Amino acid sequence: MSEISGAITPLALFSTEKDGEIALCMHQGRQMVRQWRDPQHELLSILGLAAVYDLGYRCLLRVSGGDQVRWLNGMITNTVRDLEPSRSNYSFVLNAQGRILGDATAYRCSDHILLATDESQAEALMAHFDHFIIMDDVELGKVNGQTALGVAGPRAEAVLGTAGLKTPEGEWSFVECDWEGHRVMVSREYSPVTQRFAIWLPEASAARLWEKLREAGVEPAGIDALEMLRVAEGVPLYGVDFDEKYLSQEVDAVRPLHFQKGCYLGQEIVERIRSRATVHRQMRLLELEGSQPELPAQIMAEGQAVGEITSVADIALPGGRKTLALGMVRNEPVARNLGLTCAAGTVRVLDAEEVASLRKNLQDYASQHAAVS
Repeated sequence: MSEISGAITPLALFSTEKDGEIALCMHQGRQMVRQWRDPQHELLSILGLAAVYDLGYRCLLRVSGGDQVRWLNGMITNTVRDLEPSRSNYSFVLNAQGRILGDATAYRCSDHILLATDESQAEALMAHFDHFIIMDDVELGKVNGQTALGVAGPRAEAVLGTAGLKTPEGEWSFVECDWEGHRVMVSREYSPVTQRFAIWLPEASAARLWEKLREAGVEPAGIDALEMLRVAEGVPLYGVDFDEKYLSQEVDAVRPLHFQKGCYLGQEIVERIRSRATVHRQMRLLELEGSQPELPAQIMAEGQAVGEITSVADIALPGGRKTLALGMVRNEPVARNLGLTCAAGTVRVLDAEEVASLRKNLQDYASQHAAVS
């Protein structure tokens, strides 16, 4: 444990000290619990009831000062200027060439703004932001002593209420409240599949909330199950599925972009792509037939490389298991309906209707599991 103690999350450290040897893995810059039991069972707990999980690989950057709104609005792809207090949104951070340097969720507080990102991105994003604070009244710093845990599932809101926590109303919202003498922030997080919340709180009180939720009968989930859910949701992960090689609309043309916000770093490229519709490749949700490929895996069509698989998950569904994946694929072979393959088998791009059907099947299967558990 001494070799990884500097990188292990507070909840993972607590769990290993309390429960003994637990499988850990590195995830986005921190050592996390990989699984508590079968990851498939953990995924069904998330989707059928509710599960609690560690978000200690996430961290907060604090932006304050008289120019905070104007300055940050010019640094990220979504709007800060029009973001009301107690509301949040998701953004990319771009360079002048429109390439993606990272991503973050912005929380508009009463007198400052918080940016939630991964520990693996924090240092580079801080350096990038600091380079552009010139004559601005802006203070930027990492928030120390805080961590986060998540609760997801159809009963997530009820579970948090039972634990004595307030929950925010509406999408992309958060609430700050007192919990057992500590100031916490509960945010409603993005998921196209189920309810999902993040609770930011002092590191010293994280184990207490974890135990209280476990005592209430909430199952724990590890990173393996969360990664399965992420793939099924079709949500790409920075540093895994995309990085600075890619442009915004190649990854997500909706959630992180605001086209009426005014100037920001990289906006010219984003606007040029929107006006000319020149994106030639896109992040896609895929279904694989065959064995799981070693990642990253090239996608081939007519003997040519046309994409790359970056995340994969084997998930049980009615009628059997499906191997789902995320990957960047060129549009032309998809439009021509060419056969796609990888070294481990065949590859099929799911269209919007198939994605919606897949998510419904996943929810139905989880509900059936919950009914008999």
